[in-house]
Amino acid sequence: KRAIDNSLFVLTAWSGEKLVGLLRAVGDGETITYVQDILVLQSFRRQGIGRELLNQTLDKFKNVRQIVLMTDKTTETISF
Repeated sequence: KRAIDNSLFVLTAWSGEKLVGLLRAVGDGETITYVQDILVLQSFRRQGIGRELLNQTLDKFKNVRQIVLMTDKTTETISF
């Protein structure tokens, strides 16, 4: 909860009342923003939810000089 509360930006995706996706960004929001987490429930993956969360975040921070996304080196994250 503290990580979410102290984030620069948090965006969620819902299916009814079920949380199915979350993007969390940290940084100063002026010169650099890190996409710290993109999480989508397994049963909701490959439906464009993560892409939409990322696109909305990129749009929100379009004037930031650097946006960084780091991820694990897995087949699934690389294909994303």
